[in-house]
Amino acid sequence: MIDRRALLASGLMLPGAALAAKLAPPDLEVNEAAVHWPIGEGRELHGYMAIPARARGRQPAVLVIGGLDAPDSFARALAKSVAQAGFVACTVNRATTTPARLTDDMRATAAWLANGRYGTGRVGAIGVAGGVDTVIALAATKTVTAAVTFGDTLTVVDTPILAYRRAGSGWVSPVDPGEPADWAEAWPRALAYLRERLV
Repeated sequence: MIDRRALLASGLMLPGAALAAKLAPPDLEVNEAAVHWPIGEGRELHGYMAIPARARGRQPAVLVIGGLDAPDSFARALAKSVAQAGFVACTVNRATTTPARLTDDMRATAAWLANGRYGTGRVGAIGVAGGVDTVIALAATKTVTAAVTFGDTLTVVDTPILAYRRAGSGWVSPVDPGEPADWAEAWPRALAYLRERLV
């Protein structure tokens, strides 16, 4: 399960914490932990959680999905960056799921994040590369409150989603019109998009 010392140090398990989300202030310092959580059928997933060091009370959470073809270190680096922006971030260790189970496992993970002791009931998702289709599926079924994707396709669903598509050396989005943005421009826009919908 979650390293309780790291969570206690972050203040996320305070009794009687308000249900309203209050985003932790941006900070480069985060508490990081290897975690595991039940997903039903006697199974559990293993992954990584990053929590803003100055987080107090319940926090908005973001599930980072890099796809089964991406290295775990890439998804962990994205999750850490999400936590540095003030969110609780979680990513699954790809060895603990399969392509056939990925979407269902991520639904269970989103529910675990939403309903956990530190959850607010609202979870966002970021999908990159092979994780894009899973995030689109989570958004389409309203498993997540808001979603951001960085991939090769643009899909519009009925849940707030900011979809970036590769365009040369930059990223374009129908929701964020204008010139293609490089990663340094697109990433802060993606975090702002999640902040507007989760806090």
